[in-house]
Amino acid sequence: AGVSPASAFQNLGQRSPHKGLQHASAEIAHDTAHGVAISDAMSKYPELFPCFLVGAFRAAEHGGYLPEMIERIMDYYEQNRVVHRWTKYTRGCLWLVVLLAPPIAPFGIGFVWAFAEFQGGGSADALRVLGANVGRAFLRFGLPTMLILIALMLLIYLVGGSERLGARLRANGLGFSLYADWIRAQSLEQYLFHLSRLTQAGVYPATAHTLAAGAIPNLALAEALLTIDLERTEGAAHIDAALERSGLFPLEEIMMARTSIQTGEVPSVLQTLANWYKQWAAERTQQLPR
Repeated sequence: AGVSPASAFQNLGQRSPHKGLQHASAEIAHDTAHGVAISDAMSKYPELFPCFLVGAFRAAEHGGYLPEMIERIMDYYEQNRVVHRWTKYTRGCLWLVVLLAPPIAPFGIGFVWAFAEFQGGGSADALRVLGANVGRAFLRFGLPTMLILIALMLLIYLVGGSERLGARLRANGLGFSLYADWIRAQSLEQYLFHLSRLTQAGVYPATAHTLAAGAIPNLALAEALLTIDLERTEGAAHIDAALERSGLFPLEEIMMARTSIQTGEVPSVLQTLANWYKQWAAERTQQLPR
C-alpha cells in the first residue's frame, strides 16, 4: 500500500497483544526509519524471528519481492500450525503409552503368577494373591520399564531442544515418512521460490543460491545447501550445480534447471518446481492426520 517500513512496524506494534512483539516492532520501526534494512533490524530478536524468517526478508529485499514473500510466509505458518496440531496429538499418545503401558502390562504377568500360586479358597483369598503378584510383577518389570521410557522421552526432548539436532530429527521424520516428506517439501519449495525471484531480479547465481538457502525453514536442509559454493570467479557454476550437489533433488528436476539455463527460462522453470513442492506439501498436510 506504499506505507514505509517504519510506519508499518509502528502500526503493527500498537495492534499486537504480544509484549515482545510490541517492543520489537517499536525498535524495528526506529531502525528502519534510520535506513537499517528490515532483515538486519529483525535479526536482533532471534527469539521472535527465527533465522530462516530473517533470511527470507533478506532475500526479498535483494530481489524486490517483499509483499509476495510475506504471502508465502503466511501460507507456511498457517500450514505449520495445522501440522503441529496433529504432532501434539501424536506426542500425547506417546506419553499415554509411556505412562499407562508399564502399569497395565504387568497385570497379565501377575495374573499368570497368581493362577499358578493360588491353592484354593474364597474370592478374598484369590484377590489377595492376585494383588500381591500383580504388585510384584509391576515392581519387577513395570516400574523399571516406565522409568526407562520416561528417561528416553526426556532425552528425546532435550536433544530436540538443540536447533541443529532437532532440525535433523525433523528432516528424518522421527520415523514418520509423511512428516519427513512435508518438512522436505516445505523447505525446498521456499528455496526454489526465492531462487526463482532472485534469478528473475538478475542477482548473481552464487549470491542468489546463498540467499535462497538462508530462507529454508529446516536448518539441516539449509546447511546442506549452504555448504555448496558456486564461486564468483570466471567459469563459476550456475544454480543447476547447486541442485545437483545438494543431493536433495531428483535427476529430472536437475535436468529441467539445466535446460532452462540454455533456453533463458530459469525463473519460470524454478517457479514451476516450487509450485510442485508446494502442492506436495499440501498433499502431505492432508495425509498426516491418518
